[in-house]
Amino acid sequence: MSSCVTILRTSLIFQPVLFVSPERFLNKEFLSAISAGSAVSLVVIDEAHCISEWSHNFRPSFMRLRASLLHRSLNVGSVLAMTATATTTTLDAIMSALDIPFTNLIQNAHLRDNLRLSASLIKNRQVRCFYFTASDCTPFNFPSLILLNVCINDRMKDLLVLIKSPPFADVKGIIVYCKFQSETDQISRYLNDNNISAKSYHSGIFAKERGNVQELFASNKIRVVVATVAFGMGLDKRDVGAVIHYSLPGSLEEYVQTAVDHLSQYSSNGGSQLYVPPGRWLTGSFNLTSHFTLFLHKDAVILASQDESEWPVIEPLPSYGRGRDTQGGRYSSLIFGTNLTDIVITGDNGTLDGQGEVWWQKFHKGELSYTRPYLIEIMHSDDIQISNLTLVNSPSWNVHPVYSSNIVVRGITILAPVNSPNTDGINPDSCTNTRIEDCYIVSGDDCVAVKSGWDEYGIAYGMPTKQLVVKRLTCISPTSVVIALED
Repeated sequence: MSSCVTILRTSLIFQPVLFVSPERFLNKEFLSAISAGSAVSLVVIDEAHCISEWSHNFRPSFMRLRASLLHRSLNVGSVLAMTATATTTTLDAIMSALDIPFTNLIQNAHLRDNLRLSASLIKNRQVRCFYFTASDCTPFNFPSLILLNVCINDRMKDLLVLIKSPPFADVKGIIVYCKFQSETDQISRYLNDNNISAKSYHSGIFAKERGNVQELFASNKIRVVVATVAFGMGLDKRDVGAVIHYSLPGSLEEYVQTAVDHLSQYSSNGGSQLYVPPGRWLTGSFNLTSHFTLFLHKDAVILASQDESEWPVIEPLPSYGRGRDTQGGRYSSLIFGTNLTDIVITGDNGTLDGQGEVWWQKFHKGELSYTRPYLIEIMHSDDIQISNLTLVNSPSWNVHPVYSSNIVVRGITILAPVNSPNTDGINPDSCTNTRIEDCYIVSGDDCVAVKSGWDEYGIAYGMPTKQLVVKRLTCISPTSVVIALED
C-alpha cells in the first residue's frame, strides 16, 4: 500500500470533509482507502451536468459516478448533485445515474433585471460601444461590460475619456481586456501617466507578481487591471463595476456573441438580461445562454445579415435526416440555442427583420448552398418564453422550438409576403407542453405547423409533439394550422 494511501486513511479519521476531483475519487487505491474506513455519510457532486454532458471527451470520470458505486461499493449514506445549467434532459440523466427520485429535486431560478445593453458615442470621435450597467452590483462579479470599437488610431485616449466619463468615473474596479500582452503593458503605463492607477496582468508576468496584482485589485489599491482574457476566472471581487474589451471581435456575429458569452457567467448567479436599445443593429447568427433574457426596445430592429459567410453551417436535425432546401447541412438561425434552460426572448414589440428577399430569390433560382436560416430556433431546451415581438421577412421558418419542453409563444406578430417560400409562422417540433396564444400571423406558408420530424426520419426518431395548446390566433396564409409529419 502506498504511503499516500496511508496518509489518506489517517486524514479521514481527523478530517470531516474531503475535497477531491472525480479522477482522484475513482482511483483504485483511493477507493480502497475509503471503503476500508467508516461509512461515508454524504457525497456532494458539483457541476453534476458533466455526468451527462461533454464527459465522453472532456471529463470521462464524471460518467463513472453512478449510484451502484456510491451506495453499494462505498456504502454512501446520501448523495447531493448540484448544477446551475441542467436542462430537463440533463436532469433526467443525472437523477437516473445517481438513483435520485424526482421527489428529491430542488429547482429554483431567479432572473435579475439590473443589466442592460445600450449604445454610446464619444463626442467628436467615431467611437461606438455596447455596455451593460447595473443598478446594484452586489450580487455580480462583473456587472458591466463594454465592447469598444474605435475607428481612429488613438484608442488609448478614447479609453481614458471613457473611464473618466459617467457612469464609469465612479466605478471602483475596472477590467480592460486586450488581445496581446504588449497592449496590456502599454495601456497600463498610459493610464498611470494620466492618474488612473492600473496594473497589467498576463502569462508573461511571474506568478508572484500576478498574485500581487490580484491582491492590489481585490483590496481596491489599484482601480484598473489591464489583462489578457484569462484574468477574471474565479475572481472573488464583488465591486467590479465595468469590463472593457479594448479589441472587438472580427465580425458582426462575433461582436454580438461576445456580449452573450460574457453574460453567460451570470447563469449561476440568477441570470442576465441583454437589452437592445433603439436603433438598427445588423448581425449574423448568434447563440443564447441559459437563464437569459433578450429584450428589444420598441424602436429596436435587429437586422439579419444577407452575407452567407456570417451564418454558421450546422448539421441537419436527426429527425429530418437532411436539409429541407438542400441535401447537406443548414444555416444556423438568427437567434439560436441548444441545451439551455430558462430562456426569455421578449420586448416592447421590437423587431427581428430577417431581410429574407435575397434568400427567397436564391431558393427560387436553386442557388442555395445550404438550407435557409430561421429567425429563432431553440433545441433540446426547457422553459422557453417568446413574447411581445414583431418578426418580419424571415428567410424561412420564423419560430422553431425543437426537442424542447415547457414553451410559451405569446403576443407576437409575424409578417411575411404571402408569396414568400416556406415562411411558416410557429412550428413546434417534437416538443412537449407548448402554448401558442394571442398571435397575429401573415405567412407565405403555414401559420402554425405542428411537426415531429420529416417522414421516415421523424418516425424513426420517435419523439412526437404532445401537450399542445393553440388559441386566439389571427392567421392570414394559404394554410393556417397543419398537424402532420413534414412532407
